[in-house]
Amino acid sequence: MTYETEEFASVLKAVREAKGLSQRALSTKAAVPQSHISKIEKGAVDLRVSSLLALAHVLDLELALIPRKAISAVRAIVRASDTEVVTQTTESARELRLLENAFARFLKSTKSTTGVEITQLQRRLRELKYFQISKSNLEKVKEIRKILLSTNNNQHTEVMIRDALARIGNLRNSLAHESAHAAVTSTIRPAYSLDEENGDA
Repeated sequence: MTYETEEFASVLKAVREAKGLSQRALSTKAAVPQSHISKIEKGAVDLRVSSLLALAHVLDLELALIPRKAISAVRAIVRASDTEVVTQTTESARELRLLENAFARFLKSTKSTTGVEITQLQRRLRELKYFQISKSNLEKVKEIRKILLSTNNNQHTEVMIRDALARIGNLRNSLAHESAHAAVTSTIRPAYSLDEENGDA
C-alpha cells in the first residue's frame, strides 16, 4: 500500500467515524460491500476510483485533481477547517441546520430540482460545513437563508437563485481565506524562539 493510498484510507475512516457511521451503514449508503470498506480501512486492498468516488460522495467529500503548486495551500485550508472532525460552535451549527432546512423547503417549492445552478448551490452549501464560521460571517449565512425562504415560483426565482449562489460563493471564499490565513499564522514562530533554538545547538 502506497503512502497516498494509506492517507486516503485514514481520512475515509476518520470522516466515517466523525459522522457516526458504521462500516455497514456506509456500505448501504455507498453501495460498496462492507467487507471491501473494512479492507480499505485496514490497507489490505488498493482503492478503486469507483469505490473512492462512491464513499467520498456519501461522506460529503470532494475528489479533485489539483496542481502540485497548490497542494500546500489546500492542505493548510483542510487542516485549519479540520474536515475529519468538524466542530462548529452551537450557534453556527444551528444556523447551518436552518440554512439546510431552508434549502430543502426551496427544493420542494421550486418547479425544477435539477440544473447546474441548483447543483452548485447544493455543493456550496455542503462545503460550508467544513469551515469554522465566525460571528460576523453568521450574518451572511442568515441573509442567504432569508433569500432561499423568500424564493418561490415567480419571475424572480432565477435571479434570487443566482443571488444566493453568488453570496454563498463569496462567503465560502471568505472562509477559505480566513482558514488559510489562520493556518499560515499558526506556523510562524517569533524570531526570539528561533534564536533560542539556535543558541541551544
